[in-house]
Amino acid sequence: MTSPNAEPGDRLERALEIFLASPPTTPADADRMLANHQELRDLLEPMFERDGAEIAAADEQVLGDYRLVRELGRGGMGVVYEAWQRSLDRRVAVRC
Repeated sequence: MTSPNAEPGDRLERALEIFLASPPTTPADADRMLANHQELRDLLEPMFERDGAEIAAADEQVLGDYRLVRELGRGGMGVVYEAWQRSLDRRVAVRC
């Protein structure tokens, strides 16, 4: 459980650690994560998208070593995506 004296950044860091340690790939995984970490629910829930009951897209987009998760933004220099770099098992941003 998080200390009541914890800094706001400490909570976010803990939520990111939990999420990145085992990103939910199914609605059941997401529900289990939220149930196990109720004190961080407000930070964890926005980290995964729920489109109906779906978390993982059936038509997964892959760009080389990267699995594109979602679009983060776009501008004059291209589009930026949140992606998962499979070879290093880490979350990254990719500009296309």
